[in-house]
Amino acid sequence: MSLAKGIKIVKALLKKIYMYLVHSHPEVDFFCKCLLNTERESLVQRPVLLALRILKINLLCHLPFLKYRYAGQLGHAYLSRRLVRPPVYDLAQQILEYPQVVTDLFGSALMMLKCWSDLYAQLEKELGLLGFARLRGALDDPALPLDEIYRQIGEMLGKEVSYAAELALAEALFVPNKYVVRLLDILQYNCVKVTAVVPTSYPRELMEHLLQKHGIPVDELLLTCEERQPFMQAARRFLAGNTAVFSADFRFIRQGMRQGIRTFYYHDPRLLLRSVKMPRLTPAFSDVFCGLCGLHLFGSEEMPTAAYELAFLCAAPLVCTGGALPDHMPADMCRAIEDFRAALGNYTANHDPMFTIGLDDAERLYGAGRKRIETMIGGSR
Repeated sequence: MSLAKGIKIVKALLKKIYMYLVHSHPEVDFFCKCLLNTERESLVQRPVLLALRILKINLLCHLPFLKYRYAGQLGHAYLSRRLVRPPVYDLAQQILEYPQVVTDLFGSALMMLKCWSDLYAQLEKELGLLGFARLRGALDDPALPLDEIYRQIGEMLGKEVSYAAELALAEALFVPNKYVVRLLDILQYNCVKVTAVVPTSYPRELMEHLLQKHGIPVDELLLTCEERQPFMQAARRFLAGNTAVFSADFRFIRQGMRQGIRTFYYHDPRLLLRSVKMPRLTPAFSDVFCGLCGLHLFGSEEMPTAAYELAFLCAAPLVCTGGALPDHMPADMCRAIEDFRAALGNYTANHDPMFTIGLDDAERLYGAGRKRIETMIGGSR
């Protein structure tokens, strides 16, 4: 075997190892992208150091008790600098090379601030049907239309149940991700066909209404319940030719990679704070807090300042419970508190009027960032 052929084989092997290490796990994929977004110039010139950093990320993410060491600790680390996304225009520039992009909307362009089990539990209270939440969760199948699911629920409960309440509640709970909406807008403006394959039981009328309501540009809309197919089977027809895949579903990304399609993984911003070491919070508050903060801090086009991020995460919840903070806070901190108050007010007005922040949760969050907050306030005087 010639030396040139041997070098070619080694390069191909190293490329396969690199692809496996970088794309083996959703958090590994995201953290590796964050690493390159922040240190690309220095690491590209030092491939051995890059390999060691990638191995370290793999180790941390595959060992649950270590994974927080990469993202950092709430109140201590400047998270937006560590978990940095590429500017939306840079990401769009890469996708513009393809005439069509396929996305799934859920987890990327459209977000739900509650988990599905909480939505079903709220519906059970509103409908007054004991056992509804358990049944609705057990029968959930994106390949089936909602009316068929509710027909089965009615048969099991021995009474007719309307799904109108679920449609109304779901519409209220879905919110747009400004970063992704802007991305799709740029793509469509530049004549890239945007195809959405949505894994949902909801009728086309609701999905089209949500797209219009939130200004999400889509050229072709495919619903799994209309196709009567699981999501991956319905989406497979598009995974061919000169097409790109943009999704928050890592299974979809892996399927595209196996088909040789260029993929762009978008880590759901609501999940970012799950990668961060946080104080223990009550589950109901934690879900909404991670959703609101994830969308506001990590789902926007601009990176917040360290003072703004710290105040939004640690100080604002305490202010909203009536707690007192030190005087003479920097302007960025004051603005963050007002923005958090507005985001919380919008959530309670449009999504969950009964939601409140517990004083214990607010004090734990403030305690996590107290030292840095006091240091920043002292330094601004």
